[in-house]
Amino acid sequence: MTFHPSGPASDEEMSLPDVLILEPAGEHCWRICDTRFEAGLGRFLAVIDEQDGRFAVMQTALGFVWTTFPTIADAVSHVVRTSARQAHGDSVAERS
Repeated sequence: MTFHPSGPASDEEMSLPDVLILEPAGEHCWRICDTRFEAGLGRFLAVIDEQDGRFAVMQTALGFVWTTFPTIADAVSHVVRTSARQAHGDSVAERS
């Protein structure tokens, strides 16, 4: 699935597996959710918040983990990668 976010990064394309969605959560904020779950913690994977031209990702898999990226595409790619590893039992160990 390809997304074209609105805002400063609107020229970027991001690919997500068909089960994940990127939805607006505010003017400079997005949620990544897993559509296989109707509600609850399984549905929510991460929040991406634009701060001073960078994109901070907050994930809750193993407590609150914050990671910052230069583009929203990099932030989304990180969530996709780490979410896939979590599904296979690996831990989130990447931080920047």
